[in-house]
Amino acid sequence: MPQQQTEKPECTLRFDEGTLIVTGSPDGMSLLRDELTYDDRIKSFRAPAFRYEAIMRKLYAGSVAVTDHARDYPDLPLTLHSPHTPMKHQETALRNWIAAKRRGVVVMPTGSGKTFFAFLAMRSVQRPTLIVVPTIDLLQQWAAQLEQAFQQPVGMLGGGSHDILPITVSTYGLHCQPNNRLADKFGRPIARADQPGRLNSGQLLGSLFVNNDLDIAVILQICCGAHCIDLTLDNATNN
Repeated sequence: MPQQQTEKPECTLRFDEGTLIVTGSPDGMSLLRDELTYDDRIKSFRAPAFRYEAIMRKLYAGSVAVTDHARDYPDLPLTLHSPHTPMKHQETALRNWIAAKRRGVVVMPTGSGKTFFAFLAMRSVQRPTLIVVPTIDLLQQWAAQLEQAFQQPVGMLGGGSHDILPITVSTYGLHCQPNNRLADKFGRPIARADQPGRLNSGQLLGSLFVNNDLDIAVILQICCGAHCIDLTLDNATNN
């Protein structure tokens, strides 16, 4: 007698207010029992958006057919226009960050080229990018430098602006409140904590959307969140 074909397990992911809503067949959902929390209000399971990468890897490892309505961003071709060339410590930091699957913390002293390193990281992954900064002055400074570096318009959230573009700079407060609705638009969130006391890492990291290529880069002067790499760079020169 012919063998009866077994239906392949399946799951569907949707992004909602900084979380993932996951539905699917029992076989598929059983792989995620440690990731999901049941939400009785909507009669479905949820997970924090930052668990997207872990969830996707478990589903693919279990040969689950995935319908992904969560990711809502394309690749972004980026060409860096800069007279600078990477210094040795920046190249080392970039290699370590890539080796850690593009997740981690890069610690650099003042004047060592953190901004240029962020540009190198953005160029290496070619994804829409959200940069989060503490002040309006830094918001405007980053937007101007990004426009010059990549020669394309840059969105701003803060200081009276509310423009969402593939590269966008936001203040902490705006990102941590209404803009968790926009986290699925960016495959490369970058946080800069020049004033560590003003960053609530739980608020920031909790709503970030992380794609299945581990596309989260948290570039800080302090360590916050999990999966950190501390790269203490001494004797660096300005770039």
